[in-house]
Amino acid sequence: MKQLILLIIFLPFSTNGQTWTEDFETPPIHVWVDSNSTDSLWQIGKPNKPYFNSAVSGTKVIITDTINPYPPNSMAVFYAEFELGGYNTYIEWHSKIDTEIGHAGGTIELSFNRGAHWIPIYGGQWFDPFSDTTYNWYDSAFIYSQPYGFDVSNNGPNINDSINGMPSYQGSSQNSFWEFVHIQFHCMAVKSGKSNQNFLLRFTFYSDSIISNRDGWMLDDFYVFNYGGCSGINEITNVISNIYPNPSNEFISIELNNHTYSMNYLSISDVNGREIKRLSNLNNEYEQINISKIPPGLYFINVFNDHGALLGKEKLIIQ
Repeated sequence: MKQLILLIIFLPFSTNGQTWTEDFETPPIHVWVDSNSTDSLWQIGKPNKPYFNSAVSGTKVIITDTINPYPPNSMAVFYAEFELGGYNTYIEWHSKIDTEIGHAGGTIELSFNRGAHWIPIYGGQWFDPFSDTTYNWYDSAFIYSQPYGFDVSNNGPNINDSINGMPSYQGSSQNSFWEFVHIQFHCMAVKSGKSNQNFLLRFTFYSDSIISNRDGWMLDDFYVFNYGGCSGINEITNVISNIYPNPSNEFISIELNNHTYSMNYLSISDVNGREIKRLSNLNNEYEQINISKIPPGLYFINVFNDHGALLGKEKLIIQ
């Protein structure tokens, strides 16, 4: 295996809500390889493999070895660190996979608190921290902002393909285009006097004892976009003024009370953050929804604008 020595210099940086791109044409600032990995597999350079032989842009990528197939019994990690603050915030990148199904693959995890807790990421995921209490979102040592959920494009890891107990990329995209992965954060409300919140993505490649002649995993063109203007939900006008009857088991009426915001869609989510029902093309004043086919339980009504920022949230009890 070709060895690549990465000299990592850790310097404090702040995006201050600005965008940034890592295309690996110059030494990356926001992406680094974990020196504690059991295998020095991740390399930055020009891909020269049977199927992985070009970058999205420029000539360089981050890849599981620029020349050789991935080895058996490997576990290699790299991180991407980014800041978020405001609405319409997101991180995205391009990805290709080429592994033996069931024997090797790649996983992605997200941390809101600099590695104290990790959330497995998968394609089509919709996450609501208000209803999911699995993680400690308010670690005072790190958390300066309140997250209002995120969703992942369908090109994320497959929730039905597990590697090391997590959703993963497996199989081959040899003859296909690059997969475009996008994580949209609905709203990041930064507390007054604090910097934007630092987040981490952890990318891990695993292989078992099966010897393969596959190319592995390759990623390129990381891009982060921030746009200010998002406040805590308690600091802005909640566009939901009334829900009635509540509890209900048939129809509910929702009064919307703010014409300042551009409302895009309304959703009903369960306590695990899964979207149960969505209503688009809101009229900004009043909506009626048939809930008779939704099982009894506690739910949340959420209203979002065109950028995915949360404009209102209220509890709904279905009997």
